Amino acid sequence: MSSTPNIALSFLAVKKSNFTYDIFRRRLADDEEPVLGTRYLPQDCEEQSDPPVERHRYEVAFEPKPGFEQVRVPAWIEQGLTDEVLHQALVRRIQESGLQHETEIPDRQFVREVAFVLARHGDAREVMWLRTYGLQVIGRFGFLCHFALRVPASSTMPARRRLELSLAHKNGRPNEN
Repeated sequence: MSSTPNIALSFLAVKKSNFTYDIFRRRLADDEEPVLGTRYLPQDCEEQSDPPVERHRYEVAFEPKPGFEQVRVPAWIEQGLTDEVLHQALVRRIQESGLQHETEIPDRQFVREVAFVLARHGDAREVMWLRTYGLQVIGRFGFLCHFALRVPASSTMPARRRLELSLAHKNGRPNEN
């Protein structure tokens, strides 16, 4: 049996652990190609059964679409879908509050991270990022939180200055020097 070093995990849980949300879905035929947003969901999402019920492929949307049915989904039915719903809610809240110019939201589909710019040093930025996460061991959804220094590869910042501004070593341990 091997020992695992302590892991410093900054996890901010949402207040309610068992929540539901609405989505719109359309069942895909067996011969139909999957599309962006395809999820495997049970026919009746609110039915809790043991053993788990059979799941089918559905195209999922967050806004009404023709041919889609509205369904209420409990948080733990499909963890990846719930992560996406929480990420969308965070992005929407940022847009409503007018903080877009102080945040970095990646355009990539599979990165569910929002970085808040805390300070700028030329082209380098100190950021605190939030990433949606379902922490199964405690049965809660929330956000992982981490601080980072983001320096573009093309930066002219000297290595010494980068080290001074570093918030963490390359191996992830806190910079205590």
